[in-house]
Amino acid sequence: MELNIQKLLDLYFDGKTTTHQDKQLRTYFLGNTIKEEWLPYKSLFVGFQSSMNEKYIQPIDLPKKRGYSFWWASAAIIAFLIIGGNLYKPTHSYTEQEAHESYAEFKENVLLVSSHLNLGADRVAHLETFNKTTTKYLKKE
Repeated sequence: MELNIQKLLDLYFDGKTTTHQDKQLRTYFLGNTIKEEWLPYKSLFVGFQSSMNEKYIQPIDLPKKRGYSFWWASAAIIAFLIIGGNLYKPTHSYTEQEAHESYAEFKENVLLVSSHLNLGADRVAHLETFNKTTTKYLKKE
């Protein structure tokens, strides 16, 4: 029996025991006759047994559901958007001359950005040519 208990303890601490083997260990260590070298393990199994008998007896107070808060919040958001959209009015109306000036300025800026992008594209084209010529001379494995 002692050899069996040692094997069961080894399996237990490796996490490889079955439910039946756990029950055998529990009954052995909860009994009265235990070998002296295994006395430290008795407190472990006694602690497990006492924790199995513990029960939580205080009531759990869960918060009550409030189903209307979502609807009220969504209704308030929609009302805010409708009222806010109607209250906003542009303060400055542009004349035709100002609109043409703004368009000309925008066109100038877009052309500037375009020229920089074209310059970058030309530089990338040189890299493509370099890549084609270098792959001719590299050995393919």
